[in-house]
Amino acid sequence: MEAKSRFGEEMAMSPTVISQEKILCCFAESIFKKVRALKELNLNKSQAQRLNESISEDIKKASTFKTHKKSKAAEKLYKTRKKADKSGFELELEKQNWHTQSRFDGKRRREGQFHVEHKTPVSALRDECRKCDSVDGILNILNNNLVVVWITKEENERLDKNK
Repeated sequence: MEAKSRFGEEMAMSPTVISQEKILCCFAESIFKKVRALKELNLNKSQAQRLNESISEDIKKASTFKTHKKSKAAEKLYKTRKKADKSGFELELEKQNWHTQSRFDGKRRREGQFHVEHKTPVSALRDECRKCDSVDGILNILNNNLVVVWITKEENERLDKNK
Protein backbone atom coordinates (compact mmCIF):
# COMPACT_ATOMS: atom_id res chain seq x y z
CA MET A 1 0.00 0.00 0.00
CA GLU A 2 1.33 3.42 -0.94
CA ALA A 3 0.18 6.96 -0.27
CA LYS A 4 1.25 10.45 -1.32
CA SER A 5 2.84 12.58 1.37
CA ARG A 6 2.39 16.33 1.52
CA PHE A 7 5.92 16.39 0.07
CA GLY A 8 4.46 14.85 -3.13
CA GLU A 9 6.44 11.64 -2.98
CA GLU A 10 5.26 8.07 -2.77
CA MET A 11 5.44 6.75 0.79
CA ALA A 12 5.50 3.00 1.26
CA MET A 13 3.40 2.05 4.27
CA SER A 14 6.03 -0.16 5.83
CA PRO A 15 8.39 0.33 8.78
CA THR A 16 11.22 2.52 7.53
CA VAL A 17 13.47 5.14 9.00
CA ILE A 18 12.16 8.55 8.06
CA SER A 19 13.19 12.02 9.06
CA GLN A 20 11.87 13.69 12.19
CA GLU A 21 10.42 16.46 10.01
CA LYS A 22 8.37 14.01 7.97
CA ILE A 23 6.99 12.13 10.96
CA LEU A 24 6.13 15.37 12.78
CA CYS A 25 4.37 16.51 9.60
CA CYS A 26 2.09 13.47 9.85
CA PHE A 27 1.16 14.49 13.39
CA ALA A 28 0.69 18.13 12.33
CA GLU A 29 -1.69 17.08 9.55
CA SER A 30 -3.71 14.94 11.95
CA ILE A 31 -3.88 17.69 14.55
CA PHE A 32 -4.88 20.27 11.92
CA LYS A 33 -7.81 18.15 10.75
CA LYS A 34 -9.05 17.96 14.33
CA VAL A 35 -8.54 21.70 14.84
CA ARG A 36 -10.58 22.37 11.69
CA ALA A 37 -13.31 20.03 12.91
CA LEU A 38 -13.46 21.89 16.23
CA LYS A 39 -13.84 25.20 14.36
CA GLU A 40 -16.14 24.14 11.54
CA LEU A 41 -18.41 21.39 12.86
CA ASN A 42 -21.32 21.91 15.19
CA LEU A 43 -20.01 19.56 17.88
CA ASN A 44 -21.60 18.89 21.21
CA LYS A 45 -19.51 19.26 24.38
CA SER A 46 -18.60 15.57 24.55
CA GLN A 47 -17.49 15.43 20.92
CA ALA A 48 -15.34 18.55 21.34
CA GLN A 49 -13.77 17.08 24.48
CA ARG A 50 -12.87 13.85 22.65
CA LEU A 51 -11.21 15.81 19.82
CA ASN A 52 -9.27 17.92 22.33
CA GLU A 53 -8.13 14.76 24.11
CA SER A 54 -7.10 13.27 20.78
CA ILE A 55 -5.05 16.38 19.93
CA SER A 56 -3.32 16.09 23.31
CA GLU A 57 -2.54 12.42 22.66
CA ASP A 58 -1.12 13.27 19.22
CA ILE A 59 1.16 15.85 20.84
CA LYS A 60 2.35 13.32 23.44
CA LYS A 61 2.99 10.68 20.79
CA ALA A 62 4.80 13.18 18.56
CA SER A 63 7.14 13.95 21.45
CA THR A 64 8.56 10.41 21.30
CA PHE A 65 10.10 11.31 17.92
CA LYS A 66 11.94 14.33 19.28
CA THR A 67 15.41 14.11 20.78
CA HIS A 68 14.89 14.57 24.51
CA LYS A 69 16.75 17.06 26.65
CA LYS A 70 18.05 16.00 30.06
CA SER A 71 18.64 17.58 33.41
CA LYS A 72 22.13 17.40 34.89
CA ALA A 73 20.83 15.20 37.71
CA ALA A 74 19.15 12.79 35.27
CA GLU A 75 22.31 12.55 33.15
CA LYS A 76 24.46 11.86 36.21
CA LEU A 77 22.07 9.17 37.48
CA TYR A 78 21.86 7.58 34.02
CA LYS A 79 25.65 7.40 33.69
CA THR A 80 25.96 5.89 37.17
CA ARG A 81 23.33 3.27 36.41
CA LYS A 82 24.85 2.58 32.99
CA LYS A 83 28.22 1.72 34.57
CA ALA A 84 26.54 -0.68 37.00
CA ASP A 85 24.28 -2.45 34.51
CA LYS A 86 24.99 -2.63 30.77
CA SER A 87 21.57 -3.94 29.60
CA GLY A 88 19.04 -1.35 28.50
CA PHE A 89 21.64 1.41 28.27
CA GLU A 90 22.63 0.97 24.61
CA LEU A 91 21.36 4.45 23.75
CA GLU A 92 22.30 7.75 25.30
CA LEU A 93 19.63 9.19 27.58
CA GLU A 94 18.49 11.82 25.07
CA LYS A 95 17.77 9.03 22.54
CA GLN A 96 15.56 7.17 25.02
CA ASN A 97 11.86 7.92 25.27
CA TRP A 98 8.83 7.05 27.36
CA HIS A 99 8.36 3.81 25.38
CA THR A 100 11.93 2.61 26.02
CA GLN A 101 12.05 3.68 29.67
CA SER A 102 11.26 0.21 31.05
CA ARG A 103 14.44 -1.14 29.41
CA PHE A 104 16.71 0.95 31.63
CA ASP A 105 14.50 2.10 34.50
CA GLY A 106 12.76 -1.05 35.64
CA LYS A 107 9.55 -2.68 34.54
CA ARG A 108 7.26 -0.32 36.47
CA ARG A 109 7.61 3.37 35.66
CA ARG A 110 6.13 4.42 38.99
CA GLU A 111 8.95 2.66 40.79
CA GLY A 112 11.68 3.92 38.46
CA GLN A 113 14.06 6.80 39.02
CA PHE A 114 13.40 8.78 35.83
CA HIS A 115 10.51 10.91 34.63
CA VAL A 116 9.73 12.39 31.21
CA GLU A 117 8.45 15.96 31.45
CA HIS A 118 7.16 18.31 28.77
CA LYS A 119 8.81 21.72 29.13
CA THR A 120 5.56 23.36 28.02
CA PRO A 121 2.42 21.59 29.27
CA VAL A 122 0.66 19.55 26.60
CA SER A 123 -2.56 21.48 27.28
CA ALA A 124 -0.78 24.76 26.45
CA LEU A 125 0.64 23.27 23.23
CA ARG A 126 -2.84 22.02 22.32
CA ASP A 127 -4.28 25.50 22.89
CA GLU A 128 -1.59 27.01 20.65
CA CYS A 129 -2.34 24.42 17.94
CA ARG A 130 -6.04 25.32 18.13
CA LYS A 131 -5.13 28.90 17.15
CA CYS A 132 -3.35 27.79 13.97
CA ASP A 133 -4.87 28.13 10.55
CA SER A 134 -2.42 25.86 8.71
CA VAL A 135 -0.53 22.58 8.97
CA ASP A 136 2.70 24.59 8.79
CA GLY A 137 1.69 26.59 11.87
CA ILE A 138 1.14 23.40 13.84
CA LEU A 139 4.36 21.89 12.48
CA ASN A 140 6.18 25.00 13.71
CA ILE A 141 4.78 24.44 17.21
CA LEU A 142 5.82 20.76 17.16
CA ASN A 143 9.31 21.63 15.92
CA ASN A 144 9.99 24.60 18.19
CA ASN A 145 7.79 24.35 21.28
CA LEU A 146 7.48 20.61 21.84
CA VAL A 147 10.44 20.03 24.15
CA VAL A 148 10.71 16.91 26.29
CA VAL A 149 13.14 16.61 29.19
CA TRP A 150 14.35 13.62 31.19
CA ILE A 151 14.40 14.50 34.89
CA THR A 152 14.76 12.44 38.04
CA LYS A 153 11.76 11.44 40.14
CA GLU A 154 13.15 13.71 42.90
CA GLU A 155 13.16 16.68 40.53
CA ASN A 156 9.61 15.85 39.46
CA GLU A 157 8.45 15.75 43.10
CA ARG A 158 9.95 19.20 43.66
CA LEU A 159 8.19 20.51 40.54
CA ASP A 160 4.89 19.03 41.69
CA LYS A 161 5.24 20.71 45.11
CA ASN A 162 5.73 24.10 43.42
CA LYS A 163 2.53 23.87 41.34
